Amino acid sequence: MEKDPDYDVILMDIRMPEMDGIEATRIIKKKYPGIKIIMQTAHAYEKDMEAVTEAGGDGYITKPFRKADIINEIKRVLNLD
Repeated sequence: MEKDPDYDVILMDIRMPEMDGIEATRIIKKKYPGIKIIMQTAHAYEKDMEAVTEAGGDGYITKPFRKADIINEIKRVLNLD
């Protein structure tokens, strides 16, 4: 494992072309387990939320979201409350 990159948090879309965000999160977490990843999607399906947890995602937010929603989720995953 390598040292985590100097990022506070990654916002990862679940639905992306070529490689979905779930698989990308698995790859990132395997290499950098300490990095925080908030998954985002326009679909609020329970199976998506379960997939986020299984992939190692630290948070989940549905689009569209309000500024306060994303700020609160970032604070939560970074333990800034």
